[in-house]
Amino acid sequence: MLESGPFQGLDERLTLQKTAFQICKSINDVTPVTPKSLLCSVILTSRARSLSLDRILTRSDTFGRYAEWSRLPLTVPLGDPFKRSIEQGVRNLARSGFLTADDLVPRGYSCDPRRRMLLNFYKNNAMHCLVMPSILLIGFFSTLAEYGIQSPKEFQKQIYEKILRLRNLLKFEFFFSPTDTFLEEIDENMAYFTETSGASWQQRLAPDLIECLQRKLPDWEHVQMFLRLSAELIESYATALAFLKENIRQLDKKNWQQKMLKFAEQRQALRLIQFSESISVQNYSNALLLFDNLKLLSIGTDPEKTIQFQTWDERMESLHDELYGYLSLMHESPQALMGTVAWVSPQRAIPPK
Repeated sequence: MLESGPFQGLDERLTLQKTAFQICKSINDVTPVTPKSLLCSVILTSRARSLSLDRILTRSDTFGRYAEWSRLPLTVPLGDPFKRSIEQGVRNLARSGFLTADDLVPRGYSCDPRRRMLLNFYKNNAMHCLVMPSILLIGFFSTLAEYGIQSPKEFQKQIYEKILRLRNLLKFEFFFSPTDTFLEEIDENMAYFTETSGASWQQRLAPDLIECLQRKLPDWEHVQMFLRLSAELIESYATALAFLKENIRQLDKKNWQQKMLKFAEQRQALRLIQFSESISVQNYSNALLLFDNLKLLSIGTDPEKTIQFQTWDERMESLHDELYGYLSLMHESPQALMGTVAWVSPQRAIPPK
């Protein structure tokens, strides 16, 4: 037992876990972001079948500017060096068969669906930087979609609740700061995207914040890039929960993984899987840990780690709807979300729900 320090009074096992977590968080906080990881993030978060080089460069620059603001080191500085690195990355991915170039003018680049998993590996090298804005914007727009316009105080409360919920759902994927620090980071990110200062966004109505956000990200596709950064993980968790809904039984972990993969592949064949990289044993294993943590199932301590599913109940149904709601959000137009014709007219109010 430690007699002093930040973990004083904790048992040795918990102290070890918290120390390891703190070390990993510290490493993440100084891990450089590469142009290749941002390029792969652009490709995997695009809704379009193909992207021109100009659009790739513009979107990569959007991610790069955020990374620079976040004070994480970029391995290549923004400007011409960054642009050349992205262009070289596109050529390398096309040469190695990960991207296919069409014959249109301007030339478009598309990703082979079978290669998305490897591109996702490189994208994940930037997620320690990009997960915060992804959670923030998912929380922001899902709050708008669910609650509409409210007083600034109530709006801020609902956004915090959404974001903390997302943080809890993804806690087996990322190393987040303690809650108080995390909320301060959310305020800083909101200030970045709405070009406000500190926590002053909390005193502003939603239409004002939307107008500010539009100035920062005038292209709705750039908003969706940030929303879809977490899509693969959310879809993995949603698919795992859908599996539980149809397969309430006791299984050992190995059989569960095999059956889960088969289930996901069947859903992909029916076009119910939107992101092929979400078919991942690692993601499903983390989903299992989350469901155990939420007491939706229990993982035994026996050598086979028998999984005992609980009876499908309202909590499972609520989580199922929540996860698929986030996925639906990532495909919505601003008109569907906010009742506006353009992204976004400050004269038009968001209709209350």
